[in-house]
Amino acid sequence: MRRQMYSVKATPDEFRHRGRSIPRPHSNRLTAFPGSSSTTSSRLSKIPPKTVILKDERDFGNKQYVASMIKDIVQLLSRLELNHVANEDTLSSPKSRKDFDLVFEVLSSKILDREFKLDNAEESKRNEQIKQMLTSLSYPFVLKDSTLKTITAPHSWKTMLGVEVEKIDNEIVKKEDIVSKQSISSDKASELIEAIKK
Repeated sequence: MRRQMYSVKATPDEFRHRGRSIPRPHSNRLTAFPGSSSTTSSRLSKIPPKTVILKDERDFGNKQYVASMIKDIVQLLSRLELNHVANEDTLSSPKSRKDFDLVFEVLSSKILDREFKLDNAEESKRNEQIKQMLTSLSYPFVLKDSTLKTITAPHSWKTMLGVEVEKIDNEIVKKEDIVSKQSISSDKASELIEAIKK
């Protein structure tokens, strides 16, 4: 005997009573106003800020500008009684990488108040030391590896002179100004003490 099959239509309420649930249509679209979504805001807040890389706009192609950089370095070395380190001829046409390394070591030692030496064995280590030193001084421009590998080449040498001048302007001169102000304050304090004694 064949059993007859009947199709039974149930209402949503009846399905719920039977322990089932009917999926409701929903939209995955973002709201019309992006700023109103808390999820969107939290995602945006997690995006890291872009690193700003400054372009070196100094005119290294200008001979007078390059000559002024050389003069600044020579004058500083003279003031520090380090004339033997380099002169205008050396800085105008370096014979070897050692000419730059020596000036870099001397000025870095002055800034750090301790002896600073570059690695003599490996050029790659010297280049890394230079980059680390400039990073610690917040040097504002990116120094390419190709520039460090060809320091004595004319186009690279001008850039490296710019590195030294930046160090002089931002670190050594600033440091000397602080020392000078401190000594002036000390003199004034001594005068006040003498005046009180009288």
